[in-house]
Amino acid sequence: MKNIRRNKVFSFDDVTRELNYIRDILEKLPEEIVMSNINTATGIAETFTDDITARVGGGQTLATVLTSNVNRITTCTNADDSVRLPSNFEVGYPITIINDGVARCALYPSLGHMINNLIADVPVQVLSGQRMELKTTSNYEWDII
Repeated sequence: MKNIRRNKVFSFDDVTRELNYIRDILEKLPEEIVMSNINTATGIAETFTDDITARVGGGQTLATVLTSNVNRITTCTNADDSVRLPSNFEVGYPITIINDGVARCALYPSLGHMINNLIADVPVQVLSGQRMELKTTSNYEWDII
């Protein structure tokens, strides 16, 4: 990468040349890197995890913890294999779960938390082929939106 000297007065042509150089670099980068994964509708930086395997045998304690706000489950072989929502998202933060596995998946809240005003620790089902969006409404509750 070029070094730009400090404390130098640049001519219009120098500045134009440097800007064109930077533009050329940015055009070669994938769009998701340039945009820093910003959702233009919400203005929120999104993280994406692909190729998630739901925990065989189900259950909340050993469920695969979802670590991004967009999560794609590719392996859910048996009905009620499980994944679990994270406990570290801020109130109002959205999360999306995409189940591209062959079976329905049990989606658990974090330990002691709830989804849609159900009793704490009760899962909801994410059907095969379904996309589910949730948002935190408090520090311990998620709502399906």
